[in-house]
Amino acid sequence: MDRKRRVALTSVAAAVLLTGTKLGVGLWTGSLGLLSEAAHSALDLLAAGLTWWAVSVSARPADGDHPYGHEKIENFSALLETLLLLVTCAWILYEAVFRLFFRAAEVEVNAWSFAVILLAIAVDFSRSRALSRVARETRSRALEADALHFSSDILSSLVVLGGLVLTRFGYPEADALAAVGVSLFVAWISVRLGKKAVDALTDRVSEDHVRAAASAAESVSGVARAYDVRVREAGARHFVDLKVGLDPSLPLEEVHGVTEEVERAIQARLSRADVLVHAEPQGTPAPLEEERRRIQEAVEALPAVSSCSAVELFRSPQGLHVAITVRMPGDLSFAEVHTAADEVERRVREAIPGPLSIAVHAEPAPSASPPR
Repeated sequence: MDRKRRVALTSVAAAVLLTGTKLGVGLWTGSLGLLSEAAHSALDLLAAGLTWWAVSVSARPADGDHPYGHEKIENFSALLETLLLLVTCAWILYEAVFRLFFRAAEVEVNAWSFAVILLAIAVDFSRSRALSRVARETRSRALEADALHFSSDILSSLVVLGGLVLTRFGYPEADALAAVGVSLFVAWISVRLGKKAVDALTDRVSEDHVRAAASAAESVSGVARAYDVRVREAGARHFVDLKVGLDPSLPLEEVHGVTEEVERAIQARLSRADVLVHAEPQGTPAPLEEERRRIQEAVEALPAVSSCSAVELFRSPQGLHVAITVRMPGDLSFAEVHTAADEVERRVREAIPGPLSIAVHAEPAPSASPPR
């Protein structure tokens, strides 16, 4: 059994223990605060069971029916937990209001009342820490939701503990008020969990994720810009597809290398990212037309250059990237062409100050037509 399922099963066992002790002491003492906590723990038991089932199913690999894998089952599990908790909160509120305004209830507070709450706090603290640790290490959304859930249980138990203390000192209505506090707090936590689950199930993703993917792509050398970025989540995984603008003169092998670097950069920013990169040739944008004109004039002034047939420019975080295609006389030797290309690069650096990367592609100039 893997770590995710093992810690989820431990949480189920803890929920069984707490539900039984809270229910028994609550029925014995008549405390609504304890009975509300018992109901809460009963749903915790169901939620823990759902989590164990979800992490078991989500571990299955992708198949023909689920090409993106099974990890969204964790989000579905979190949504079911939310609905169950909201139903419980509604019942607790109804019973608390009934006791406060319509029917007083006799509440017996004894050592067992305090003992079961202290036990609950200790168990919830232990399992929330265990769940949080494994959730961070495995990036499991279901375990993360469970950890948050049981962290909130600690606070709700403290509210009930306060109600029992006040009841012991002669304020019996404090027990019902504590139950109201528990239900409102749990409802607030439930709505937060439910929103996250619905967002994931409807493919709503924070703009921060899109910006992180675009920023990671544009940090790769050779990428002019990243655009049409789309991100979706499934459990702990991210599925990212985007377009990147690259130098149109780059060889296919270099384009492939740049797209692989983009994948790695995004995977370093977003957990377990499955990245699809589409490379597009990036032409010269209008704001760089002046630089293009200056480069073309500087290059065409060289004696060895017959013409400058193409100048492509694009910016990246590393500076300006220049790709130049020049035509030279076909009778020049290879050494002469190499020297002329070095001179082209020098002229470009004189014409355009600042950080530059330059690629020069030389082609033979067409020979003149023979006279008739």
